Formats: sequence, C-alpha cells, structure tokens
Amino acid sequence: MDQRTQMEALLHDLGQPLLAIRLNAELLMHSLGESGSDASKKKIQAILHASQESMDIAAQLGKLDIKK
Repeated sequence: MDQRTQMEALLHDLGQPLLAIRLNAELLMHSLGESGSDASKKKIQAILHASQESMDIAAQLGKLDIKK
C-alpha cells in the first residue's frame, strides 16, 4: 500500500467515528427537545462543534495530501 492510499484509508477510518459522534449528539439533542437543561444542551453543542472541527481538520489533511 503506497503512502497516499494509506493516508486516505486512515482519514476514512478517522472520519467514521467522528461522524457517528456527531450523529449521536444530534439524536440526543433531538431526544432532549424542550426537556433538556441548558447545561446539557450546551455540552451537546460543544460536542457537535468539536466533532465538526475535527472533521474539517481531517478534510484539510486530505487536501494537503492530494496537493503533494
């Protein structure tokens, strides 16, 4: 396996749990609806934000690898 293929596979493997975390946080937020406390909602929002940042960084890494 060449380095580019390995990098793509690792980025894909990284993206899968990040996407699952985001999906689960969105489902949790939806399940809480109006009944969730503001503190809980803020923590879930932080998880959503962090997972999006992580996915963005992974995408940027992929673009850097392609430019080489």
